[in-house]
Amino acid sequence: MIESTYTYVMTLSGPSTNITDSFTGSSYSFDGLGAGTYSMYVTIEGVSANEFERFFEVTVREPDPLTIYSGLTNKSNNLTLTMKGGQVYNVTHNGKTTQTSASEITIALDNGNNAIRVDTGLECQGVYQETFFNSSEVQIAPNPFNDAMNLFIGGTDRDLKIDIFTPGGSLIHTEQCRLDSNTRMITIPTSNYPQGSYTVNIQGETTQQSIQVVKE
Repeated sequence: MIESTYTYVMTLSGPSTNITDSFTGSSYSFDGLGAGTYSMYVTIEGVSANEFERFFEVTVREPDPLTIYSGLTNKSNNLTLTMKGGQVYNVTHNGKTTQTSASEITIALDNGNNAIRVDTGLECQGVYQETFFNSSEVQIAPNPFNDAMNLFIGGTDRDLKIDIFTPGGSLIHTEQCRLDSNTRMITIPTSNYPQGSYTVNIQGETTQQSIQVVKE
């Protein structure tokens, strides 16, 4: 039993460690120890070691590594992270950090790039980092089409690049489009297209879509 009025002298030795310190009270902690086996001696200041000395051998183990499982839901608008290895997790999304002790968290993704970082505050457990691109929605109608196809662009991108490819991968149409504030629709004439299937690629700052269409 520890007598809180005594001054105890603690000596700890182990991997790259040789610490001697004293304290008065009922508890003491050594922080920042690496994994390994340590020897700890406890004496009382002013008291002979023949009267009071305690020896302990302590093993410090590495914590489990940080493990993250990620999954996209709801048409990629939400990201679910399942986290293992820590007691508290620091989750950073596009520079904004939240802290949670839950083993699962769902993040509502922004349009465009989403930089995700997770750590536990312990460097030895590792860091999870990944970037997810959440595209604005694009719809094409009619599909199948005849003389024209209409592209309805979601989100807020003003500048877009549109490429149309044949099934063999040949580029048959490319254009740079700038949407005004009154409409989010782009019409492409297609009367000269042969019957068959095509791939329409739409790219913008927050838009990356590849859509299969058919000419009747």
